[in-house]
Amino acid sequence: MENYSPGIRRIIYLLSLLIIRRVTSASLGGDITADTTLTLNGSAYVVSQDVVVAENATLTIEPGVNMHFKAGVLLQVKGSLQAKGTSRDRIVFSKVPTNTSANVDDLNVTEPYNDGMRLSDGKNYRVGRLEIFLNGQWGTVCRDRFDIKDAQVACRQLGFLGAKRFYTHGKGTGPTWLDEVDCKGIEESLLNCKHPGIGVENCAHWGDIGIECHTLHRKVFWRGIDFSSSKKPSSLQYVDVSQAYEAIKGSEYLPDLDHVTVKSCVYGVKSDNMSSPLTISDSSIRDNRDAGIQIKGSSKAITIENTVVDNTTDGDGLSYSEIAPDPVDFCSADVNVITFPITFQAFGKAWTNVDCAKVTE
Repeated sequence: MENYSPGIRRIIYLLSLLIIRRVTSASLGGDITADTTLTLNGSAYVVSQDVVVAENATLTIEPGVNMHFKAGVLLQVKGSLQAKGTSRDRIVFSKVPTNTSANVDDLNVTEPYNDGMRLSDGKNYRVGRLEIFLNGQWGTVCRDRFDIKDAQVACRQLGFLGAKRFYTHGKGTGPTWLDEVDCKGIEESLLNCKHPGIGVENCAHWGDIGIECHTLHRKVFWRGIDFSSSKKPSSLQYVDVSQAYEAIKGSEYLPDLDHVTVKSCVYGVKSDNMSSPLTISDSSIRDNRDAGIQIKGSSKAITIENTVVDNTTDGDGLSYSEIAPDPVDFCSADVNVITFPITFQAFGKAWTNVDCAKVTE
């Protein structure tokens, strides 16, 4: 470049910044701050640490690419993810293949729990007296009315896959923060369950509840794809996602799903505060554990068409709530007395077989 004038050299340098970075390495992880393309030549990619797509960046994935994530690893999209496969060359997001099933229950884990909750005085990190941190102080939970549904919520809040059992542990100190907890089993926090109020209790410490949980989810599943911004649109077409804790997650925004398969995950498609339109079409959400499609929020424009949600083993197949104050129950609605289109609520249970088809002229 020494033969060019300073002005020409500067133009060449600026143009070089616009060239999209093409990745052909089989290893991936860290921040993506410039537009980047994962090529088929580099597939399969092994993702050993969190991948974060920055707000001004776009990650493009070519058809046929496979991305294998190690357990506990997240793909976080703050910018844009363009994953457009084809019917013959689908894009695959899955956990790193393994020929062995590691027993992680006996691992020596330090600080394993999510913030604000812990298990104390147990023989290992999976069992002990349940304690929560509120108002600057650790306290306990009373056994009154506590059952396996409450234990399931507590274990998931701690970061485990679920509960094995509950029992009276006792011998705690500090306040009894919760008494007469009554969960449905699908809440994300004990504080979201019914209870008389924080610190409202009639329970001595001999009645402190203890629980035993299953394996930590981050030791078994990769964490999934998290869309944390809607400033740049993303696309998921002809994509397979499997063995993730929360396969496709967003707060206020999720991209449209077209010919997407989600299977063998804990949560399939999930949004806690949906406010933007969403279309799920020609997709399959199967064999997931706690939820197939779980949507909460204020969006009035959610379309699900030609999509199968099947065999959600421990929770709702389709949960569509907080969208409107007075939704119609789709199964019991009489087509002769309502006007379409309607805002409806639908809850699919894995252990029931209900046909809620509606035919209108």
